[in-house]
Amino acid sequence: MAHQVLAALPHGTWTSYGDLAAFLDSGAQAVGNHLAVTPGVANAYRVLTSQGKVSDGFRWTSPGRRK
Repeated sequence: MAHQVLAALPHGTWTSYGDLAAFLDSGAQAVGNHLAVTPGVANAYRVLTSQGKVSDGFRWTSPGRRK
């Protein structure tokens, strides 16, 4: 379900791990862990921390992309 929600995010919008977790009836850390170990999740870069920042541990899936 997280994959469908992220794929449906309108262009230029963001969400947080906590908001996504609440929608999925899950926990923010569980959502973050899932996104960290699952390759190819569309729009994973649009999920921010509760402080509105990209997670320190975020890794771009494309070699040419950087924070």
